[in-house]
Amino acid sequence: LVFCAQILAAHCSTERTVRARLDGFKSRLRAKDDELGRKNLEMEALANTLKEAKAENKRLQSELEKGKEARAEVDRLKAELEKEKAHTAVLIDYYNLTEPKMEALRQEVRKAEASAAEESRRFSREMVKTT
Repeated sequence: LVFCAQILAAHCSTERTVRARLDGFKSRLRAKDDELGRKNLEMEALANTLKEAKAENKRLQSELEKGKEARAEVDRLKAELEKEKAHTAVLIDYYNLTEPKMEALRQEVRKAEASAAEESRRFSREMVKTT
């Protein structure tokens, strides 16, 4: 009977040890489960942050593309302006070359008009004399 009591006591002691170890495992498992929950929340927050960063990146890429298009338009307009400046310079040179000739022609016209007016007055005087 003593032997059975010893075996029973040993068995109870082993059971208590196993239960204590099992409770420790359960406690660590709950702690790991809580940690896993926190990590999942962190991962979800990071995923949301990544989505926001990707959306911002896409917006910035769009802005960059618009900027490149605007820059190309500015470059095109600058080139067009340079062509216009060159054309204007050619026209100014042409004007500067032809203006003296035009002034000479104007003087000839004024002389011809004055001569025609004088001729008309002379003709009118002769007409008056003949009538």
